[in-house]
Amino acid sequence: MKIVHIKWVDSYTQAGWVNESQLDKTPLICETVGFLVGENKHSLKVALNHTCNDNYKPYGEVINIPKVSIKSKRILRNKR
Repeated sequence: MKIVHIKWVDSYTQAGWVNESQLDKTPLICETVGFLVGENKHSLKVALNHTCNDNYKPYGEVINIPKVSIKSKRILRNKR
């Protein structure tokens, strides 16, 4: 299983009513580090936690990141 570092652009909202001049036009860049547990042509699935107990569900806190949002992907290491 690979441990990865993903930099990606997130969506966000601004609460309440605003004028155009009040809109935040800065993209929200996020970083996620975790275990790469799935990938298809549309997204990556990264688990923030992995259990070593064979009698339990293996992944915790899995985030699905659309590939169109990914700015960079770096493999930090392969877990054995």
